[in-house]
Amino acid sequence: MPFFFFLKKWELFKIITLKKGRTEIKIEAIVIGAGVVGLAVAKSLADKGIEVAVIEKEKRIGEGASTRNSGVIHAGLYYSPKSLKAKVCCDGRQKLYEYAARKNIPFKKTGKLILATEKNQLEQLESLYEIGTANGVPLKILSKEKVTVLEEEISCERAIFSSESGIISVPEYLSALEEDIKKTGYVVLASELKQAKKNNGYFELTLNSSDKIQCNFLINASGLHTEEVANRIKEIKLPKIKTVMYAKGHYYLYKKKNPFKHLIYPLPNSNGHGIHAGMDIENNLRFGPNAKWVDSIEYSFDENTLEEFCNSIKSYWINFDPLCLTPDYTGIRSKIVAEGEGSQDFEILDASDHGLENLVHLQGIDSPGLTSSLSIAAEVINKLGIH
Repeated sequence: MPFFFFLKKWELFKIITLKKGRTEIKIEAIVIGAGVVGLAVAKSLADKGIEVAVIEKEKRIGEGASTRNSGVIHAGLYYSPKSLKAKVCCDGRQKLYEYAARKNIPFKKTGKLILATEKNQLEQLESLYEIGTANGVPLKILSKEKVTVLEEEISCERAIFSSESGIISVPEYLSALEEDIKKTGYVVLASELKQAKKNNGYFELTLNSSDKIQCNFLINASGLHTEEVANRIKEIKLPKIKTVMYAKGHYYLYKKKNPFKHLIYPLPNSNGHGIHAGMDIENNLRFGPNAKWVDSIEYSFDENTLEEFCNSIKSYWINFDPLCLTPDYTGIRSKIVAEGEGSQDFEILDASDHGLENLVHLQGIDSPGLTSSLSIAAEVINKLGIH
């Protein structure tokens, strides 16, 4: 469907020409990608009174990583002090709790236990505690006896307790962001960028519908497709545009009643936070994700991962029943470092990085992108010089 059919009646003046069946439209800002970060950026632009359109290639919002994750609000304890991840996670966590409360989005501050299940893990646990406290995250180290008081079915040597961790209904968060965007803009689904170029100081975008749009501000928040989208923007300087790699994660649903009151995490590894026990707003218990680097975006479920999950879960859950695990879903995280090379930081690039004024390019936005989304949006607004 052509882009202009999504415009409200009072917006029709933005159609500046009609020629050969193609529509040309002018708008102040375009965000590419209707995941949680793209929608948060568009919402923040709308809050500033800026006309904004979100262009999304899929038929629904949040079809990528945004709805294929754990739905966890992270406290900010994993990330190197002074990193962008640490900054936007800690700030974004508070923003997200406040926004959820204001918009009546279901959430729960469950708290989280990060476990050292063996004595040789205690040094790593202490190091993680130091990182978290350096980031200003309220944390406690608990003995195995105190852990058992909180979760009687958990076995470990020691644990970190994070009171600020929680869960949120991601679909309702996405819907709330979309509703706020409608103050000055709209989301256009099944619409894909084919090319963008600078023309007389504006970005001129050509879509798959052959519609053309001009905008002043352009934000690439296309998640798994950020590199692909960047390559469609003429005259962009590519050296700092990083190759996107894909880390696929599986999630298993547990068919019995959830016995846990808190999120239960192992210590992190070089590929992520590890296979953890989480729950949704309805208190369904899930385990995941693992991490396997793949060459393409596809969401098939590999049931050969079952042994990996069972070995991880039984290391800390006394009454775990492997027969209760059932395949649920998979998700893919955007990576800009290769497998085994350690953690990555978020990157928000502006003209000083890629050479084009009023273009912001987001890359490497994996976990905790959900938690950080409103704070990432504030960083983007700042990069664009909007006050």
